[in-house]
Amino acid sequence: MMKFRFLIIILSVILFAAGCTNKQGKADVEHIMTYEELEAQFISTLTEKDTIAVLQAADSLMYGLKSGDIETSLNRLYMVENNKLVPLSEQKIKELCIRFKRFPVVDYKLIHCVFSIPSLNDLKYAIEFSEKDKNGKAPTMPFVLNPVKMNNGNWYLCIKGEEQQSKDMLRPIHPKTPIY
Repeated sequence: MMKFRFLIIILSVILFAAGCTNKQGKADVEHIMTYEELEAQFISTLTEKDTIAVLQAADSLMYGLKSGDIETSLNRLYMVENNKLVPLSEQKIKELCIRFKRFPVVDYKLIHCVFSIPSLNDLKYAIEFSEKDKNGKAPTMPFVLNPVKMNNGNWYLCIKGEEQQSKDMLRPIHPKTPIY
């Protein structure tokens, strides 16, 4: 009988210790943030200086495109590849030069600037690429940039990649999507 009690006590201690280990292990697991949580956290850190920096850089870019300084303006843009900031390739600059020569920036209007997370934001313009008609209307096309805030606190204007989410998409990223 004594051996049986001793065995039950040992078994209880082992089970108790295992239970404590599991609870401690669960507490050690890092919380995976949702897109919604990361967005709220990022937006709470932004200041008026951030908005001004992004809008000034974008206005300078758009003014350069409008004044015909296309290649120099495009050389100020970046792309995000594999979560790294890289200058536009020569090929991409050539493609965009052809686009802006075929459809010159006659005028532009900021549609919206939406901040989401450091690497994914929306800065959308409507670009008029022809003179206004007698009714004051001109054909327009959208031009969307992705302002990216790097760890150094600086903002960089990037071309919005086709694979990148946007608030304008028919099916934007779901707020509860985990961000790894």
